[in-house]
Amino acid sequence: MQGVVLHHTAGANSYSKEESAGIVRSYQTMHIVTNGWCDLGYNFLVDKYGQVFEGRAGSLDGHVRGAHAGVREVNDNTTGVAMMGNFETSNIRDAEWDALRDATTRLIGWRLDDYGLRPLQNLTLNGQTEFRVSGHRNWLATACPGQYGQEWLDAADGLRADIDSALS
Repeated sequence: MQGVVLHHTAGANSYSKEESAGIVRSYQTMHIVTNGWCDLGYNFLVDKYGQVFEGRAGSLDGHVRGAHAGVREVNDNTTGVAMMGNFETSNIRDAEWDALRDATTRLIGWRLDDYGLRPLQNLTLNGQTEFRVSGHRNWLATACPGQYGQEWLDAADGLRADIDSALS
């Protein structure tokens, strides 16, 4: 485990806390049945209520290769964390997303700390250098984790800074 890749599911932003587990199961079905993968591609998913779901089996216990980044070396060496919602259309900095931001920050901080890593360190995979905590779009041409998810990730007072502060 050398880093974390941040995603958004690009799904609906209006769901109830009770619906979250069913949404995760529907993503799992899509990834297994439609994509032909062995499990969910993401290692973890975080809903807007701050609930964290283990995606790929075994991810809580240690590093498990994901199918989340579209680049083999990145999938092999990073943990995929997906924020449930569409952050191309919804600003992650809005108050309604406080619980999701807090849980995502704590989850990624925990994951990095387990491996003695820091979010502002660099990581080189497949000949490309990015931060250890990067967005899906940093590794592959995609809109993921959405405009607002990427802005939160990259901001001087954003996700990386919050994780770095928490780990200090």
